[in-house]
Amino acid sequence: MTTPQPVNRWDAGAYAANAGFVPALGAPVLALLAPQPGERILDLGCGDGVLTEKLAASGADVLGVDFSPEMIAAARARGLVADVKDGQALDFEAQFDAVFTNAALHWMMDHAAVARGVFRALKPGGRFVGEFGGFGNIAALRTGIRAVLALEGYELPAREAQNYAEPGVFTTILAQAGSSMFRPN
Repeated sequence: MTTPQPVNRWDAGAYAANAGFVPALGAPVLALLAPQPGERILDLGCGDGVLTEKLAASGADVLGVDFSPEMIAAARARGLVADVKDGQALDFEAQFDAVFTNAALHWMMDHAAVARGVFRALKPGGRFVGEFGGFGNIAALRTGIRAVLALEGYELPAREAQNYAEPGVFTTILAQAGSSMFRPN
């Protein structure tokens, strides 16, 4: 049996062509953040920089980070400041007024490590605004894909490559990581 290899590489051109809806659907999350001129904002999982560009256009000082070198190259091609960084190993200390993330957290398996890094990165009184695929997201698709892979003789991975947390679980993770800073909406 052949084991499908995890995909850790992203094709920024294919992403722009086929997943342009992702940053478009992130616009309300960006509005919730309400970036202000002069604020220092971390865009966690910035991808190709479409929403990072909108943050920068607000007058904010923005740093985009993403695990994919290909996506960071695309963000930099837009003229953005962006670095390859694992969202589960953020090493910032009280540097940001806000942390923003859109459609990225479900790609990070260790939500507790992400949350600790986010709250460490925030200045006192800072805010964290983001969204990601929730529990049960694409469950039917995953079931169908796994069935086809098994039927075709592929060995199935022991665990999924994404983490779609239940709301209560993620709320608890955020509260434990941010203690007094965390206020759910």
